[in-house]
Parts: sequence; structure tokens; C-alpha cells
Amino acid sequence: MKLDEYELDYVKYFIQVKGYHQYEVLAEIMDHFILLLEDKREENPTMSFETLVDNVYETSGKAMFKQINRSTRRRITAKFHRLFFSHLMVFLHYKYIGIITLCGLLLYHAQSVFFKLEDLVIAYSISALILYFFMYKFSSATDIGDPKFLCNKIIKRYGFWLLIVAGVVFRVCIKVAINPANIGFNLFYLISTVLILVQGIILFSLVRTARLITEESERMEETYQVLK
Repeated sequence: MKLDEYELDYVKYFIQVKGYHQYEVLAEIMDHFILLLEDKREENPTMSFETLVDNVYETSGKAMFKQINRSTRRRITAKFHRLFFSHLMVFLHYKYIGIITLCGLLLYHAQSVFFKLEDLVIAYSISALILYFFMYKFSSATDIGDPKFLCNKIIKRYGFWLLIVAGVVFRVCIKVAINPANIGFNLFYLISTVLILVQGIILFSLVRTARLITEESERMEETYQVLK
């Protein structure tokens, strides 16, 4: 027996109450849970729908929810990784290498002209914050920043670890090359320039990947709404 609109909305609300909010996970769980409910209602036609939902969830739905959640997250994350690394490889093309080299030279000279050696940590921090600010503003202006999509959580996790790792690498490199009398001042500016460029490339690839996956999720959502 097919579920009516009220029952579909109740199932969606029920799943969200159980803690599954991202659309990709929610849609997968709904597809399987609705089929299970329709089968069970034929066996218990007099039972109220709310009681049926509770009973089916306790008997078989709870384990199913967890399994679908894990499998959907793994699938989306694996797809994100695959697209992300393919976007990174694009920057190995000779056209991008030229642009990156030019940006690196401009950034290197800007740091060496406007910042003294003792201010280089501040210069690096400002540059990194500008990169993350633009990433945040772009994400907020698009559906990448919508928490209902799983991609939003993935890109935040990537961005957080990238910020931490890059900061640690920068501090370690500065400490290792702390004797400018031996290696010259230029190495400090080079380290900062390379790290900023690498972060920029990674952030650009992250946003581009998240945008593609989010657009696909949006198309799924539109199709689901039409079919519903």
C-alpha cells in the first residue's frame, strides 16, 4: 500500500529526528524504509501508521539506518576524493604551471618588499586567512555551504586539516631554517610562497569538487520532489 503525502512527510521527519539530516543519506534511508513500511502495513492493516513506523524501526530499521548512513557516506566521500585528485592533476598542465609560476613570483616579491623577516609569520597568516575567507564567502553564497548536503561536512573537514597541517609545516620549516646567516633570507620567503600557493590550489580544487557533487545532489533532490 502506497504512502500518502502526510505519511511521507512523517517518515522524513522521523528519520531526521533520529539524527540523519544530510540529504544524500536521508534520501537513501527514505527509499528503503518506505518500501519496508509498505510491506509491513499490508501485514498489519489496522495498526496506526505512527505505531507501525516505531515498530518497524525498532525491529529492523535501526540497523538499516546505520548501514545506509555508513555506505552512503563512504560512497560520497570516495567520489569526492576521486574528483578532488583529478582536479588537482589539472594544475600540472603547462597553462596552469605558467599561471602558478607567475603568481608565485608576484607573491614572493610582494612579501620580500612589504614584510621584514620578523614579520613573515604575520604575512603568511594574513595570506592564508584571505584564502580561507574567500573560500568561506564562496561556499556561503552557493549551496556548498548548505549543511543539508553531505559535501558541506566533507569540505569543512578538508579545510580544517589543511589549515592545521599547513600551519605546522610552516612553523617547522621556519624553525629548521632559522639561521639566515647560513641560508640567506630568501628561503624564508620561498617557504611562505610555496605553502600559500599549495593551499590556494588545494582550496580551489576542494571548492570545485564540492560544487560538482552538490549540484548532482540538488538534481537528485529535484527529481525526488517531482516523483513524490
